[in-house]
Amino acid sequence: METIEVLNERLKNRYGVYLDGQSLFRIVFSDDQFEKRLIDCTKEGLQLLLPKVEERPKYRQYIQHKYLIERLLEVPDFVETDLVSKLTYEPIWVFEDSKGNPLPPKWEVCEIVIDQIHRVSAGAVGKKVDEQSVLESDPKTAPEARIARIDRIQEELFGNESKITDSLATEQAIVVPAATKLGE
Repeated sequence: METIEVLNERLKNRYGVYLDGQSLFRIVFSDDQFEKRLIDCTKEGLQLLLPKVEERPKYRQYIQHKYLIERLLEVPDFVETDLVSKLTYEPIWVFEDSKGNPLPPKWEVCEIVIDQIHRVSAGAVGKKVDEQSVLESDPKTAPEARIARIDRIQEELFGNESKITDSLATEQAIVVPAATKLGE
């Protein structure tokens, strides 16, 4: 498995940076993310005479203990927000399985998610052109190629998921060694 630093460097090299050098996409751990907000009430609900800037956890309410992909976005002037910065990283993908359990970040998932965003965005950039992309763009082979690619990724991510392995992982299973005989 590649480290977060290596994955983030690959994201920066492949998908680019903003004018100030910030990566357009990055992988972060949800618990480590904070943002500065302009606060006009205390946590207890008391109104402040003057608003103050306070650093608050970004994902604590709805994404905990998971890696995610964020995209750098500019907040338009017409949007009212309590964010201090006009540039903000927003979540686009959470690395979790179908049951909400955390998964490690994978480069292949980053490519699929970001390339799909670029495909549907006006002025798409960074579109990967390889044999797989050619197969997926050909109307005759596209459905089968996409299904095969998704199956490969699902097998890599969830290949060992079953009632037995899930029970073992959550320490709910009873393991009987094969060499055990009755009466021993």
